[in-house]
Amino acid sequence: MLYTFVLIFIGSWVWTPLLEGASEANGDQVKVLKGILDEERNGVVKQVLDEHEALYEDGEMSSPLSTVHSPQSTDDGRRTTDEDSDYLRGATLTDRPVFTEEVEAMREALEAPITVNFRNVDLSYVLDFLARSSQINIFVSKAAPLDEKKISIRLRDMPLKSALRYILRKSGLDYRIERNVIWVATPEEFAEEEIETRVYVLRHGSGYMTRFSQAVAGTLGQAGGAGGLGGAAQVEEVTKIKDILEQAVPFPKGSRLVFDERLGAVILANTPSNLAVAEEILYALDIEPVQVLIEARFIEVDVTDLKEFGFDFDLDSPWAFSKTSMGGGDHGNRWQVNSGSGLNFAALSRAATEGLNLSLAGVLTRPQFSVTLNALSESRRAKTLSAPKITTLNHQTATIEVVSEEIYPSRYEVAFAREASEEPAEGDFENVPQEFVTRDVGIMLQVTPHVGADLNTITVTVIPEVSELGSAFSYSGNVTLPRFSTRSVATTVILDDEETVVLGGLLTENEAQTDHREIPILSNIPLIGPLFQRDSNSLRRRSLLVFVTASVVKNQLARSIDK
Repeated sequence: MLYTFVLIFIGSWVWTPLLEGASEANGDQVKVLKGILDEERNGVVKQVLDEHEALYEDGEMSSPLSTVHSPQSTDDGRRTTDEDSDYLRGATLTDRPVFTEEVEAMREALEAPITVNFRNVDLSYVLDFLARSSQINIFVSKAAPLDEKKISIRLRDMPLKSALRYILRKSGLDYRIERNVIWVATPEEFAEEEIETRVYVLRHGSGYMTRFSQAVAGTLGQAGGAGGLGGAAQVEEVTKIKDILEQAVPFPKGSRLVFDERLGAVILANTPSNLAVAEEILYALDIEPVQVLIEARFIEVDVTDLKEFGFDFDLDSPWAFSKTSMGGGDHGNRWQVNSGSGLNFAALSRAATEGLNLSLAGVLTRPQFSVTLNALSESRRAKTLSAPKITTLNHQTATIEVVSEEIYPSRYEVAFAREASEEPAEGDFENVPQEFVTRDVGIMLQVTPHVGADLNTITVTVIPEVSELGSAFSYSGNVTLPRFSTRSVATTVILDDEETVVLGGLLTENEAQTDHREIPILSNIPLIGPLFQRDSNSLRRRSLLVFVTASVVKNQLARSIDK
């Protein structure tokens, strides 16, 4: 029988690639032949395992036979073998072992609730009853004294996995869950487990979690350094599935963990019990990550336009506006834009502290956001500074920068401006720049989404910043440095899918505008016409509004629901 087993395996290894390369015209015949071959091979494997198990129980075999892993094929048709690389030689190769149908069926059986009531019965009978009722394989070590153990236990609606743990620990035994069997043995046997090597190919990449860092605001660096939040984002920390396994799985002497980034595979050499723990972790972590679409919009609008459109930023009451003409008069219905959030958005008031910071304005649904943008777009003085979009993974920070670099000197040295032979006099010295600093000026946004288990609730951390280059100012010695103005905020809010958080309230008065008014006809009369005209200068007051919309990527949502 063992020879038959070897011949069938060699045949499957040689003929399967040939069958896969057949023409499309014979596709049905190829499927039939492959099905016959797989069925025959699986039957032989099962028969060999059954015979080996019988010999082991009779004492003719010294150790149980491990599960036979036939070569697997990846999605691109490439067969994975232990000959792919030297350091894989001798390893038990499994193509995504923790996601097979066998493993899924085993997990469902172990989580199924059971109700039992035993009184002074043999442990062997209890295990046989559990195996038959749950239709799972329970293999008991020869060293386990089942006949000497009596069990009295009553359980109601307890998962089979928990019931096994209590029953076996009460009897001084332990168990290990493998792909399609539960191995029961003494703790001493598990303590003497030999190191095995297995390879796990991750289905969804390496599981990177990246954290970005930026330079601290106001820092002056060396030449070419970055100052302010506008410094280029750099990777500060990268967490992989490998790092989690190293912290969660015990590694006795002789064990090791290698992560192959080329294959996206975890290579584990450990005891079978610890490998089972690693498979549980991989099963939980190797899932398709949720992706979130971030849509941002930075809009500057005149304060007068906000008032003329009827915006009400007192969020103790519902936020609504009405479309009115520039000269007054209602030309449309009043629309509901936002329900109350209990926060006051008082940036439009003329308090002494106005315009010093952004604040949370409210939360809009998708239709409400569209209506708001349509209203703002009708104002000629409303200016969209930027409208970027970016997709990021769940719990990952997305950074958007629309900036220009401003370079200015940070250190000067005094130098003599004339020839060395001339006598120094007042005004002969000048400051020469020695080091420079680079600062990004423009629009920057950092967004970190955290999607809930319902795939609808999103906790969003938003850090927008708008910086501008202002007028330069001079120190003594003809040293001139630029002045920067920055508007920023950091907040965390809870949104539903496709809802929009509104940030606003920062006012600027940096542009003077001239209003010309005149009386028709009379202002055109020669000589006396200017008497009927008036020009007035006023500061232009503008408010910055930031809209950030978070949406779960829809095809991702559909696949998650199907699962």
